[in-house]
Amino acid sequence: MTTEVDRPHGLTRHELEVLTLLVDGGSNAEIAGALQVPTRTVKAHVEHILDKLGVPTRAAAVGRAIQDGLLSPEALAELDSR
Repeated sequence: MTTEVDRPHGLTRHELEVLTLLVDGGSNAEIAGALQVPTRTVKAHVEHILDKLGVPTRAAAVGRAIQDGLLSPEALAELDSR
């Protein structure tokens, strides 16, 4: 059973994956390539992320992700290793 603790701000697993790649500075096309999904899918995920976090821009979403600790330590470690 999935709880709110498992899904901060109601973000889905795919949205959290996209958010992690946003923190890394990825464009929609780059994120789509990394996740092997259409760019349109990434665009939809980004729109949902902005809505759920209540922020107007990708940069604000990145700030909120860091501020609220939305990324797992493993995800942050992966970003640091790049």
